[in-house]
Amino acid sequence: MLDDGPLSHATIHRKPSQHSSKITSSIHADFSLVDKQQLVIHWDGKIMADATNKKDPKSKVDRLAVVVTGRELEKILGIVKLPSGTRTAQASATHQLLELWSMTSDVVAMCFDTTSTNTGTVKGARSLLEFHLNKNLIYLPCRHHIHELIVGGVFSALFGPSCCPNIAMFEHLQQYWPNIDWENYASLSDPRLADPLLQEL
Repeated sequence: MLDDGPLSHATIHRKPSQHSSKITSSIHADFSLVDKQQLVIHWDGKIMADATNKKDPKSKVDRLAVVVTGRELEKILGIVKLPSGTRTAQASATHQLLELWSMTSDVVAMCFDTTSTNTGTVKGARSLLEFHLNKNLIYLPCRHHIHELIVGGVFSALFGPSCCPNIAMFEHLQQYWPNIDWENYASLSDPRLADPLLQEL
């Protein structure tokens, strides 16, 4: 049986690429028939281990996940490797993916985290994306990150401003966590929780 099949490394590498190309074309063709009006573009970057770098297994790379959502629609456009995590690179990659999937005219809003890389009014990724698309979009900053700002404000009011990214109290809890007996615990009992306002909340 092995004598009948190609054993060339080039052939073995080429065949999966050909199949992948056919599958990609089929996915694009099917998706082009879907109603894609009024889409929201979402993106978020993350520094991850670079699995494609065989020479240095500990190397890191910036990855950007880009998703569109709409009425009864959610689609991952790509998870691309970036040369850097700059706002320019993020906006450019997001725009290229929108063009690749022929969605530039369908996007009406954008969702992003509230870092300065995204929110800058002149050179933020959201402003650069609007420039690439040559139109204004509705801003939908991520609610999770907005709530982080609110909770962070409450924490600062109670415990004072933090002087570094790592909070000592949380680090202590993280270190002690494995010693907690999950089978033997009691719910918090504090008479202050009976306050009518807290009960209503």
